[in-house]
Amino acid sequence: MRKFKLILCVSMIALVVLSATTGVLAMSNKMWFESEKITDAYVFPITPEKAPDKWKEFQSHQEMLDACRVPDEVLNKMSTKGLIETCLSYPLIGDMMFHNEIYQGFVKQTDSFNGLNELLNRKDAGNVLCDYYYNLSFDQILKTDKFPTFTLRYLEYIISQPVILDNLDETLKDELLSYAIKIAENKASKYSDTFTVSSTALIIGRILMNDEKFVSLIEKNENIKLFLETGTNFKDESWNDAFRQIKEGDFLS
Repeated sequence: MRKFKLILCVSMIALVVLSATTGVLAMSNKMWFESEKITDAYVFPITPEKAPDKWKEFQSHQEMLDACRVPDEVLNKMSTKGLIETCLSYPLIGDMMFHNEIYQGFVKQTDSFNGLNELLNRKDAGNVLCDYYYNLSFDQILKTDKFPTFTLRYLEYIISQPVILDNLDETLKDELLSYAIKIAENKASKYSDTFTVSSTALIIGRILMNDEKFVSLIEKNENIKLFLETGTNFKDESWNDAFRQIKEGDFLS
């Protein structure tokens, strides 16, 4: 009991810190990832914002996980678009930060959150995820999302999963690669204080893992190889050098 109360206390402090350091408080009710037309996304009935008193009554983290589980009968009928919006509004996205590496926290959620697990098993997930990705606006994210860094990173981690990328045809992979390169450049030049380039780098690198020229390029770069395999151990210096060569090389079909 004492251990859980400590975790709960740390979680509440973390939420306050995230609010102060990762973005501007939402200025409107519609989040950046929500479609103009209403989707069948699941509305979580109990969240720290909607029902703080009820949330404080939970005696374990498992009770929080159970409260944020999407009912199977709802999940099975949900559109992929609604499922993406459900995942991006998951109340426990912030759990990712309670790991040595944030990516490790994401991987754990692929097992603990049934909505994310379902999304990763949808054959059309990659196509629909790309539609969301291509239409994102950094300024809109900052305007509407209390935790912009984590939500965007969450989206990019989902896209970077091999099971998602493997279901894209070569044309879509090339389009995604070109767009992700632009996103990485934009982050580095204008939004480096807010958004990490590491999650974008994971998309770029994993798309190129089937390219012989790229594999040869990183053959002696153990940091990049480890990062692309595990999603951890990202090093700015190693990535910057590889990214420069990616932009100068001919990796697009």
